[in-house]
Amino acid sequence: AERKVTRGGATAWGALSKADEREMQEVARVILAEANKGTNIRAMFCMSILYMNGVGVRKSDKNAVVFLKKAAKAGHASAQVNLGIFFEDARGGLRQSFNEAFYWFSKAADQGDAEAQYCLGVVYLQGQGREQDVASHGRRAGPHASPA
Repeated sequence: AERKVTRGGATAWGALSKADEREMQEVARVILAEANKGTNIRAMFCMSILYMNGVGVRKSDKNAVVFLKKAAKAGHASAQVNLGIFFEDARGGLRQSFNEAFYWFSKAADQGDAEAQYCLGVVYLQGQGREQDVASHGRRAGPHASPA
């Protein structure tokens, strides 16, 4: 089963009227122009969210991955978490890779991202792409880990 991406989920958008849809299409055009400049990391991440949810653009996990990769490589922690989830779930044309998921969760966790630390804890606890290691589950997940 596909896991819901937790950052920028569809619940943040709700139902849009036709006027709202037209407005969001214009907003998406502006954000896309910024994202395509290659220097605005937040715009890249925002485009990934718009594509994941089909807000202002046609829903497309493949297009979301393009912008997730750009933002993640530039150091955006939320993009790194979402990209890790996409690798875990083989979404957006990505082949399932627990090693890639672990890599991106680690990058975000190193920035202090609590969700990434939780995801790493789950990886260690379940042994996804790593040897099962309950001790590392608590150590990497930090204060948000459940007691082992």
